Amino acid sequence: MGGLIDTIGSMMVTGLALAFFFGVAYRIMHNSGANWRQFSSAYPRRVHGDAIAKKASGAVRVGEPGRRWGVYSGDLKANHLPPVWVSVYEDGLLLSVYGFIHYGQPDMFLPFQDMRVHRAKMGLIDCYGVQMRRVPDLEVLLYDDIVEWAAGHAPALDAMIKRSALGMNSFSGDLPMAAEPSFGRRRRVRGAR
Repeated sequence: MGGLIDTIGSMMVTGLALAFFFGVAYRIMHNSGANWRQFSSAYPRRVHGDAIAKKASGAVRVGEPGRRWGVYSGDLKANHLPPVWVSVYEDGLLLSVYGFIHYGQPDMFLPFQDMRVHRAKMGLIDCYGVQMRRVPDLEVLLYDDIVEWAAGHAPALDAMIKRSALGMNSFSGDLPMAAEPSFGRRRRVRGAR
């Protein structure tokens, strides 16, 4: 009888330890995805046709913008997600976490008209910071090679990168089409003031 009580007791202790472990793991996953969920609730996935191009990116950081303590560390709730699929469409980028990590991280569609792109750093690595009009207090950091690859398939993103290089830090939808960057001098027309 004593052996049965010991077995039941050890099973209860094991069950409590597993429940505690899974509870802590769930809480960490839930808290670390808060910024991603904030973005994806403001910019949910929209139904589209086929993507122009699709590629796996390395780590993506979602957190507060700003350089802190010499590195692009941001706030403590910033989350770094492992590989993310980046799909390029005519009007924006679709970001989706792949694999079993996708749990709790819904896809987000970032339209070019609400987007602002600028050079940034993730640690010591060159990146681009993507800020969106509806989520001004957060940004998505993507490696520079994936953003430049996407810009090769999306002229709107390429124009944003060029405007950023010239120091024109406004959202893409704020600039009329005629305000594209002009290189060189304008010719003056006679009689014009």
